[in-house]
Amino acid sequence: GPDYKHYVVSADGFKPLSWEAFKRGNSAARKAFPDWKSTPVRIVADGMFVSLTMIGTGTHRGSLSGEPVTGRVVTLPIAITHEVRDGKLVADWEVTNTEPLMRVLSAPKS
Repeated sequence: GPDYKHYVVSADGFKPLSWEAFKRGNSAARKAFPDWKSTPVRIVADGMFVSLTMIGTGTHRGSLSGEPVTGRVVTLPIAITHEVRDGKLVADWEVTNTEPLMRVLSAPKS
């Protein structure tokens, strides 16, 4: 929808991002992990809301936040709830713990 908001976890709850901000973040993530694949584990629909639990995996081929490229495969659990009105996505709330991903990327080379 025209007023779509993507909400991400912040220090004081959920922080809304505009569609443009979401696209910029997604583009950066796709450059860092060009083979990224999200596999649904569970999908639950209730009225206007659809919740997904997914496992994302990808190979670190570009910098995400200034870290050196490792070539390592990472796994990331993701939970997201979409709100759909009149057939259009109007909002979603994403919960992702990036600590395990960053730990893999910053681990010393073996």
